[in-house]
Amino acid sequence: MTRTTSYDYYYDSANHLTNLTETTTGASVVGMGYDAQGNLSNKNGQQFTFDLGNRLGEAVGKEGYRYVDSP
Repeated sequence: MTRTTSYDYYYDSANHLTNLTETTTGASVVGMGYDAQGNLSNKNGQQFTFDLGNRLGEAVGKEGYRYVDSP
């Protein structure tokens, strides 16, 4: 027997993907949030911050990263 999985995709008014759910169970697979500039700020609880140039500065959560601008 072959199992087929279907997903529902949800978007905000700016056409950003905000949620991906499994159709049969309604379980959320991926949840995302965006900052005022449209940058991805949250994905499944992992937080992302961007500088004024929209460059990724830090990713905190399941894995953490920080970028330092050095001359």
